[in-house]
Amino acid sequence: MSVKVLNQPWRRPRRPHGYCPPVWSYRQRQTSPRPRVRICRHVRREGCCGHCPSPRAIARIERVEALTPEHVQTALDAFQLGITIRLFSQSTATAPLAAAALGCEVGQIAKSIGFIVQAQPVLVIASGDQRVDDRKLATLLGVTRKHVKLATPAQCIEYFGYAPGGVPPVGHRHRPYRVYLDTSLQRYTQIYPAGGSSSAIFCVALAALVQISGGIFADIRREASPRCGTPPEVLQE
Repeated sequence: MSVKVLNQPWRRPRRPHGYCPPVWSYRQRQTSPRPRVRICRHVRREGCCGHCPSPRAIARIERVEALTPEHVQTALDAFQLGITIRLFSQSTATAPLAAAALGCEVGQIAKSIGFIVQAQPVLVIASGDQRVDDRKLATLLGVTRKHVKLATPAQCIEYFGYAPGGVPPVGHRHRPYRVYLDTSLQRYTQIYPAGGSSSAIFCVALAALVQISGGIFADIRREASPRCGTPPEVLQE
């Protein structure tokens, strides 16, 4: 007959993935058997889950400098299309600000949105008056929605080379894994993408945008859901 021994002190319990052992001070050892404050061993921050990057990785990301519109102009000159970047004194980081500075429609502004999908950079170029649906993007890439993450400002500089609001469709630090152009851009013949900073824009034809970006057209825009009590024609305006 076998006897099951419970509460064996020599067996260490299994720790969950990402467990961050607490840091004990000498006074805490003398007063209480358990520490009162749990401090992350990676960045020395309280309440951390253990999945944060190491200080060496954080310092490496902070040392990466953003590229400039000169890098974008060099990449555009390689195509020999005669495209010149325009610099403005005011900010053009958002689609309404860029449309106001150029005097065009908001839909003509091409916003470049960076995503990180399974550690791979993916660039989506959409119209300024549309929103990107991450569910459709996940379906195109053959992954689930939880694997599609919007790139942080640090990741935009690390992978694409530019801060959000100035990501161009060409001249990236690393070549994106996929480049998708939303079908909403096909409404216009002249498109205005960002030129490498929050105050740089250039004009390009739709066919030339496909050529310099190397992307393919796909329906990635988010469908507008009608609100309760709001007529559909009001939402379309």
